[in-house]
Amino acid sequence: MKRGFTLVELLAVIAILAILVIIALPNVLNLFNDAKKNSFQTEVQTIYNTAQQEFLLGGGKAVEYYRSGGNACLATGTTLKSLSLKGTSTVNYYIKIDANGNIVEYHVADDAFAFTYTKTGTELGLKVEEIGKEGNEFIIKDEDSEQYNNVQLTLSGKCHEIFWYTSCVPSSNNLNCKIINAEQSLSDENIDFSQISSATNGNGLYYTSDLSLTEDYDGDGTGDRVYYYRGAVTNNNVRFGGYCWRIVRTNEDGSVKLRYNGEFTNGTCPTTGTDVKINNTTYSFYGSRNNGKYNEYIWEDGTGESLAKTTIDAWYTSSGLERYAEKIANVPYCADKNNPTKPTTGSYTSYTYYGSANRLADYSGSSLTAKSDAQPTYKCQDNEDKHTVSGDSWDGNGKLTKPIGLLTADEVVFAGGKIASGNSSYYLYTSSNYWLISPFSGTSSIAYSFRVVSTGYIGSNSVNSALRLLPVISLKSNVAVKAQGDGSYTNPYVVE
Repeated sequence: MKRGFTLVELLAVIAILAILVIIALPNVLNLFNDAKKNSFQTEVQTIYNTAQQEFLLGGGKAVEYYRSGGNACLATGTTLKSLSLKGTSTVNYYIKIDANGNIVEYHVADDAFAFTYTKTGTELGLKVEEIGKEGNEFIIKDEDSEQYNNVQLTLSGKCHEIFWYTSCVPSSNNLNCKIINAEQSLSDENIDFSQISSATNGNGLYYTSDLSLTEDYDGDGTGDRVYYYRGAVTNNNVRFGGYCWRIVRTNEDGSVKLRYNGEFTNGTCPTTGTDVKINNTTYSFYGSRNNGKYNEYIWEDGTGESLAKTTIDAWYTSSGLERYAEKIANVPYCADKNNPTKPTTGSYTSYTYYGSANRLADYSGSSLTAKSDAQPTYKCQDNEDKHTVSGDSWDGNGKLTKPIGLLTADEVVFAGGKIASGNSSYYLYTSSNYWLISPFSGTSSIAYSFRVVSTGYIGSNSVNSALRLLPVISLKSNVAVKAQGDGSYTNPYVVE
């Protein structure tokens, strides 16, 4: 009869095995860490060699290469290029080569190691065989996180700006990336904004070619790119907060501006030309027209605000959108009353015209028409007219109580509208009259605001007229699409 192991014997075996594991584990971990370190060293050397090769192929000119989060970017006064590296490298790097081919500055980091070198004194520059040797060792994140973080800080300091749209990989679920990945976007340099949108004058997704027409969100002295829809597009539909919305554009910070477009009913969002409105009713911009300030969304003298604002703020709460406040961006809503101008000829000499009217409308004759050189802008000319919620990062006036507003007349022109000329095909057409936030004209005793007319053209109304209110919000740049829609009426992007 065979005898089994006793409990004491089993415990002894287990104890011996535990001791062996304890003895072996550090060696196994060291082997693993050494493998990672060797892989990092290989990558540092590969970047070095690739930079040297591309330097020679580029004609031996001084050059800088940069990569952060997988994207090349621009630095003030210098064009930085990304290297043509094979594979799916995740390291960030900055490498500077002088006209003699010397590596005079080199910084690399991944999630575990970092390497940093800066030429000093009479050194000729870094040699590839010196990487990892004494004086040029690798920094281990866990052992010296402060020094490791300093390398990351150096890398970020080398980069003047990484644009949100350069970070959009095909697999991204962020709404702003879905927009620009869904179709080819075109520069708007050839669009004639004095004419309505058409197959030959803008129909699709565009980006601003003239950055003087956009806000300088990042403070570098230059406006930031905006992507916007123009014309008879049908792939810019979103469901959010229980409602349908039309995507109008990206804001300069990468957030996405949406205009209210009714409710999702019978498997579809309302199509272009559908009469949509909040609360199933109409509203005056202000109850009386008998004062020139009544076309201001919030009165500049601080004594009151428009009925339009009061109504939209109340709807923001009653609609339930406040539940999604963490997704809604605080962006400017520009009620541009800049550059008041009173014409000296024509039929409108008793009126003073403001901001958008001066850019878009010709009021010098017997009838109101579009300017032949109409040029809309996304840039608010005066911070006092740039309505934001307090604490914003846009240099706004901080006077809004809710992050919600209306479209500007300029935004409607970018989208395909025109002063005094109908357009029933572009996506902002609803077959009804609705208010815009832009003041149009006025005297000391009467006020007019911009509107979109039922035939699709841009016009004006005295502020006591009853029109639709179509609220506008913006979703933050990091808001992701929950369901994989295609932006169509029946399969909109879904964000919840």
